[in-house]
Amino acid sequence: AELKALDRGHQITQQKYNELLSRRESAHLSQQAEVSADSFQFRIIDPPRTPTTATGPNRPVFLSGVLVAALAAGLGIAFIISQIRPVFIDSKQLNSVTGFPVLGSVSVYDNADIRRRGRRRASVFMLLALGLAGLYIAILLLQLLPELNKQVVEILPDMSSQISIIYFKAKQIIINLAIF
Repeated sequence: AELKALDRGHQITQQKYNELLSRRESAHLSQQAEVSADSFQFRIIDPPRTPTTATGPNRPVFLSGVLVAALAAGLGIAFIISQIRPVFIDSKQLNSVTGFPVLGSVSVYDNADIRRRGRRRASVFMLLALGLAGLYIAILLLQLLPELNKQVVEILPDMSSQISIIYFKAKQIIINLAIF
């Protein structure tokens, strides 16, 4: 038992010794690095220059890619939803898919209110699609015409409160149209 205690004490002392030795070595290395850093002399060979052209991605191509990716994602989600919840147009189609005889079907109830809601939803969809296309064209023009971009940037800080008011009004109109 005394041998184990002595052996354990020796191991702990050896670990402490190794730790202190590594600290001393790292302190010695950092001290040498400070001394050697002071001996270096730096000269500027070529002064920095402002680039003449902007660097970065080609923004019109990037914006077009984002638009195409967003439209593809929307179509993909719509396709996935149509596959998860299929709709059968008539009883023959249902019979051919399931193989079971169809005992009855429910016809479509069509009245003026349902048609009005459908037209309103279609017009909201078209309005939003045209808004997306218009916004894309506006942003693309801002990227292609730098003078117009500068003018818009000068105007925007004054218009931030007006834009937020227009945004909330447009949001209310869209919400009211979607409810009906």
